[in-house]
Amino acid sequence: MDLAEGKSSQTRTNAFITLTNLLQKRVMLDFLLSQHETLSRLVERSLKKGHTKEQIEAARLFSVLVISLCQVQEAEQIYEMLRPLFLVILMDSSTTPCLRQQCTNTLSICTFITCQDLEVVMEVMDTLRTVYKSSLTMSTTDDNFSNVDSSSLSTAALNDNMTTSSLGNKKKVYVNFYKNFPQIPTNTEPYVTE
Repeated sequence: MDLAEGKSSQTRTNAFITLTNLLQKRVMLDFLLSQHETLSRLVERSLKKGHTKEQIEAARLFSVLVISLCQVQEAEQIYEMLRPLFLVILMDSSTTPCLRQQCTNTLSICTFITCQDLEVVMEVMDTLRTVYKSSLTMSTTDDNFSNVDSSSLSTAALNDNMTTSSLGNKKKVYVNFYKNFPQIPTNTEPYVTE
């Protein structure tokens, strides 16, 4: 964990990869309960100031951290602390598509696991919808934005929106989803409200 505070971006990136792999292989709840704030601060600092690869690995670590803490209240606390930062990164079109894609995945997973507030779920869904729409228009207007980047980002945003949508009231989610994604065909009749 000391390496995650190192001066070199590559050292921090490698530390995040190692921590992520370790947390995926072992249940370390006691360690995480005592170190979740430190790990969250490291992730936050890297997301704000790190290079792209470091930011991607920090976002991955954060999702594994939240998954590991999902049974305790601390998961929701760190999610609420970093959710605004993930939303800012997602809405920043100057951010690399790879980082935005990882942030859509992380935000969706963390929202799915920790969020109980339907308004927050809807906010995340609206952000993912905006990312989806902007990635489609970027691919046609920006020469530096490849179709692969556009496809990956729009697919991630759409998939993660679907994951997040499974949390809410089914009526509200259905109506919101088809209102926000009217171009997606449906073979079912519109949801009838009771």
